[in-house]
Amino acid sequence: QFERGFGNYDWAIYVTLAIEHVEKGQLSETPIEFRCFRIKSRRSNLEYLTPAGHRPIPGTGTRVRVYLNGTQSNWLAALPNGISPPDANDDESVWPDGRFPDATEITELRSLSFTYVLSLELWGLIVITPLTILATVFLRRRYVRRKTSALNVT
Repeated sequence: QFERGFGNYDWAIYVTLAIEHVEKGQLSETPIEFRCFRIKSRRSNLEYLTPAGHRPIPGTGTRVRVYLNGTQSNWLAALPNGISPPDANDDESVWPDGRFPDATEITELRSLSFTYVLSLELWGLIVITPLTILATVFLRRRYVRRKTSALNVT
């Protein structure tokens, strides 16, 4: 699904999780569905400095350890790396290292683009630079005309 917000678009990915056991907290229903996301497009370069989504997002049948936030009806995977291999017990093993890949459906999602074809910073340069040049040329011609008309009068 697409989720939109102020010109930014994310891929909303809903994962159904069959639970083997709960390590911490209470859970009354099984299976549960939780939400992950990946960036689809952003308006500007600076907005790519925000969290880029969950990595990795597992495929069907993959055993995982998931750290969830939320309520019974609205679960979200924790950021960053709320989804990890089932044997991840220390900080080094939680971070993606290539042995725990994304699902093939996720790798086919196109992302890292800009909402308006170019980033807002570049659109600003494209629009403002020619306007600045035109304004400078116009003011320069006006200044030269006034100077020459003042010289002709005296």
